[in-house]
Amino acid sequence: MRICKQCNRKRCVQFKTKKRGGPPQKRSDINRRPHYVRLAECNAALSRSSRGKGVSTFETEKRSIGALEEIVSEFEIVKWQDGTASDIGVRPRDKMHVDRWLPLQIKSCSTYPVKFLLRNDAGELPRFDTILVILQSKSPTFLFLPKEEMCHLGIGNSGSLSMADLDKWQHFVVDGDTLEDIFASKWCVDDFVGDERALRWQVNESCMSELRNIEYSNMLHRFSIWSWPEHPMGVFDLIRDGQKEQYKTVTRSGNSFRADHVTKKVGGLPIPYEVGDNDWYVFGYLHEEDPRAYLEWRIPEAVMLKNGKLSVRNADGTQYVSAGNKGVTLHILGPGGQNQWIQDVIVGASPRSDAVSDTFRYLNVLWLD
Repeated sequence: MRICKQCNRKRCVQFKTKKRGGPPQKRSDINRRPHYVRLAECNAALSRSSRGKGVSTFETEKRSIGALEEIVSEFEIVKWQDGTASDIGVRPRDKMHVDRWLPLQIKSCSTYPVKFLLRNDAGELPRFDTILVILQSKSPTFLFLPKEEMCHLGIGNSGSLSMADLDKWQHFVVDGDTLEDIFASKWCVDDFVGDERALRWQVNESCMSELRNIEYSNMLHRFSIWSWPEHPMGVFDLIRDGQKEQYKTVTRSGNSFRADHVTKKVGGLPIPYEVGDNDWYVFGYLHEEDPRAYLEWRIPEAVMLKNGKLSVRNADGTQYVSAGNKGVTLHILGPGGQNQWIQDVIVGASPRSDAVSDTFRYLNVLWLD
C-alpha cells in the first residue's frame, strides 16, 4: 500500500514519539551514540592492574631502556612514539649536533621462563637489529640480535622465542663495551641510519594521521614551544608550553565529526582517560577537498571532565567512581550560528537541530591552499 508524503511524515513523528516515550526532546552530544564503559568493568581492570595483571609492556620497556642507558653512556638514546617500526634511536654523544640515528628494536622480559615475542601483529619479524633485555635480576642481561640472524633462529608463526636454557644463547649476550662498539660501527654506515623525522614516520596509517595532525598543529601554534615526551609511553603525546597534549584523529559523522576511541588501557581494558592524564585533548581532521584545511578542536581537560568524557577515581585512587565516555562528538557550528561560514565551506549542511554542543568554541582552522 502506498501512502502520500504527508501521511508518511506524520507516521514517522508518531513512531519517534512512541519510541522515546514522549515528545522529541533536544539532546546533547554526550547522550548521542553513547560509548560508556561499565563502572564495574573499569574497577575490575584497575584491580587486575594493581596485581600486575595486564600491565602494559611499556613499563618493562621503560626499565629496559633505563638499564641500557647505564651501560652505553657514550651514546644518546631517544625513544620514539608508540607504533614506530623501531623502538629507539641511538647516536654518539659527541655527535649530538648531527641528525643521524641508528634505529633499534628493544624487547623485554621480566618473567620466567624467559620468552620474547618477536613477530608483530602482521606476523613480521623486526626490520632492525634487536636488543633483548632480561630483567629477572638486579643486573639485567642484554642480547644483541642482528636482523639478518632473525630468520635462522627457528622463530615460528607464533613469533615467540623461548630462552629457558640461556647457555644456548651465550654467543648473543653482550656487555656495555661490546654494544658501544657495535653502535659506533653501524652508526657510520649510511644504510643503517636515518634522520629523526624519517624514523618517527615509519608507522601504520592511523599513527601517520596522528603525526600529520601534530605537524599541522605546530603550524597553527607556531610561536609555542613543544617537545616529544622523554619517555612517550604514558597517556600523552606531546608537551606544548609545559602542558601535556593528547592527539586524536576524528572522522566525519554526518554533518558533524566524531572521535570514537578516546581511551587508554588499564589492566588490558580500554577505558576513557583519567583526570590528570592530560591538560589538553586535541582532535584533528584533515579536509582534503577544495579548499583543503586542517580543523583542530583543542579542548581543555576541565571541559572534557564537565562533559562526562573522563574517568575519575576516588580520593585514594583505589577505585573508579565515574567511568566516563569513550566517544566525543565535535561540531563546527555553534547554537547561535557561530562559524556558519566555515560549516558551509567544509560541510555544506548544518547538523541536526537537536544536537547541542559547545565544542565549536574550541575550533581552530589552518587553511592549506
